[in-house]
Amino acid sequence: MLNAKQILVSAIVLACCALQLTGCGQTGPLYLPSPPGATAPR
Repeated sequence: MLNAKQILVSAIVLACCALQLTGCGQTGPLYLPSPPGATAPR
């Protein structure tokens, strides 16, 4: 039978895995956009 320590460790590991997976759904730019006035010379 599982004791309290095993249940606690399992719950913490499960919570950490869930938090790691929530980061996979984050979207947004993969770079820092340059300021509007700074354009590259042509």
